[in-house]
Amino acid sequence: MMVPNQTMRTIFTEYFNQVEHYNASGGYTEYFRQFRKDLDLANLFSGYWNVYIGQIPAQAFDKANENFFRTTFYELCRRHLSLDFVFNIEVNYPCGRSDWELLGKPHTKYKNIKYVAEFKHFSVADGKTKKIMTLEKPFDADIAQVTKYADEILKDFPYYTVTRYIIYTIASSEYRVFKL
Repeated sequence: MMVPNQTMRTIFTEYFNQVEHYNASGGYTEYFRQFRKDLDLANLFSGYWNVYIGQIPAQAFDKANENFFRTTFYELCRRHLSLDFVFNIEVNYPCGRSDWELLGKPHTKYKNIKYVAEFKHFSVADGKTKKIMTLEKPFDADIAQVTKYADEILKDFPYYTVTRYIIYTIASSEYRVFKL
């Protein structure tokens, strides 16, 4: 089951935040300001994890999956960075669907900068079994997947600078961001 479009994703996320009394605006200003300076997605995700995910009780994550993390991160980025960037999730390519994308708007200094991120979610048990927190690099299959998306983008837009990321989440307890 998936949310049908971006409008419904936004409505769902805003409703979820309102019903659960989550502050989806406060505490992020410095993270977003810093991102505009250094374009460090790992630091931006850290802010999302510590500020947004940190306010949600652990019990709420019993049924959480990759879609929850991808969608809420997308919504916060879109809300706070949309003057300079366009964000998309579930972008279709001949080789599959990318999870999360950022593109600098043409009128900004971020023009032609493209980030493609693949999210993978693990339970606590799977995270330990697969030793996610001690990996030196992402799994080869995940690297290949996000690389295919980047290759597809560069076919049509060879002037883009495409940076690939893999983001692993483990329940609501830990995460890893790999820049490729």
